[in-house]
Amino acid sequence: MSEIFSAGLRVRLFSDPGSVGVLTGKSRPRAGKTIHYVQFPDKGAWTSEDAIELVPEGKDDVYTLLSNSQFGRVTDLRRNLTYIQLSGRLANLVYSMDTTNTEF
Repeated sequence: MSEIFSAGLRVRLFSDPGSVGVLTGKSRPRAGKTIHYVQFPDKGAWTSEDAIELVPEGKDDVYTLLSNSQFGRVTDLRRNLTYIQLSGRLANLVYSMDTTNTEF
């Protein structure tokens, strides 16, 4: 295992900065590269060393990610917008149902 990537460190995928996981300490060589087993919140996955980066402590807030041009996927944005809409006051939800002509 590379010294940079040791067990217990938080990492994220380059292709999806919203996917943050923890290195388990399991690694193996594959096709001339080292792959590591990363435990993400929803599943574990073997991930190539060149596909992940360390999450700097205290540097994963929204403003830092935006200034570094590290964006999540479109589905992440949709999920967050839906959460914001559903976590609003009940009146907002009722008014939005009226707007969409929802019938019960």
